[in-house]
Amino acid sequence: MKRGKRRKGRKEISIKDRDDLSQFKESILEGITKIEARLHRIILFGDYSYEHLEKKLGKLKEDEAFDRKRMPRYHGSALRWFEKNKLTIFHTRIKNAPECRIEFNFSSPEWLMLLCEKLPKLKISSIEYAVDIFCGNPHQVADLFYLLLHYMYFTYKTVKVQHFGGSFYGYDEKEYQRGENAGFRFGEIENNHVKIYERGDDENRQKNGKEKTPRPWYHDDVDRVRVEFTFRRKYLLKNGPDELKDLKVHPEFEHRICRMFQFKVFKRPGKLPEEIEENYWYKDEKGKKVSREIIQEVYIHANKSGMKNPRQYLKNAKGFKALKRKLTLAMQEFDGDWVESRKRFSKKQLGVSN
Repeated sequence: MKRGKRRKGRKEISIKDRDDLSQFKESILEGITKIEARLHRIILFGDYSYEHLEKKLGKLKEDEAFDRKRMPRYHGSALRWFEKNKLTIFHTRIKNAPECRIEFNFSSPEWLMLLCEKLPKLKISSIEYAVDIFCGNPHQVADLFYLLLHYMYFTYKTVKVQHFGGSFYGYDEKEYQRGENAGFRFGEIENNHVKIYERGDDENRQKNGKEKTPRPWYHDDVDRVRVEFTFRRKYLLKNGPDELKDLKVHPEFEHRICRMFQFKVFKRPGKLPEEIEENYWYKDEKGKKVSREIIQEVYIHANKSGMKNPRQYLKNAKGFKALKRKLTLAMQEFDGDWVESRKRFSKKQLGVSN
């Protein structure tokens, strides 16, 4: 079988074929091997000139592949490996605009604290808080991906659900057919949003020549489901962290993320419009009966259909207390490690040995 091609003949068991739904959930959740919380992509901006950036970070290398169409406000971009971590720096001299924009993938608290020491007035444009839920094999990843989509409800206002990557139609087809990882985005990309997607290690991404855009993973190479919360500038101004030095003090992972999601079911009351059913089938804009068995998608449709207060039909899903507790513990562990890292960094700056 060629990698990336559709699988044939490998059947999955639908949730509707299970006599005991709780047993189905239990078997999937038992496949989880570990859970890790982390920060991922961070974008900063500030009024630091090109010359000042070179003074603080060292010689910058101009990026010959800079695309002015993608970033029209900036004159160019430069790359800098700072303490073994790659920074992409966009720079401009346009009046009334930040002189620089810095993008990077988070690596460690100490590294971020060092960057803050070098450039303390940077502000945060966007930041991603991510939770990785690891499984034993790609088959278990696919099961967990389905389960989270079916039950994970996000508590902030979401009006759009967008699929990306490999095919996904719920479990009705009962076939493990994706050639590459699949994912869904909840919310508009330019605003706060959440992504749930299958993924593997970065080094296992598909190879695609010299293209800059990261490639997806072959499904055989996925080992986790990531739940990724992206916060944009408008939200950060009101709720923090506003500046890089705020993040340096504490990321507040548990406080920010635990309240953003719950595990719910949409319980069908006595009489509902025919297009909203307990098994998550509904009619789309063209009147076609569809379902991907995604609770957020069904709730959005119920809201659009004119149903009065659909939130009242959201009930707590059974069997997820242990998973919620493990997710919370992972976030608490990240927060605790951050505090310890800050203490070590402070001692280092003061020249105090342990």
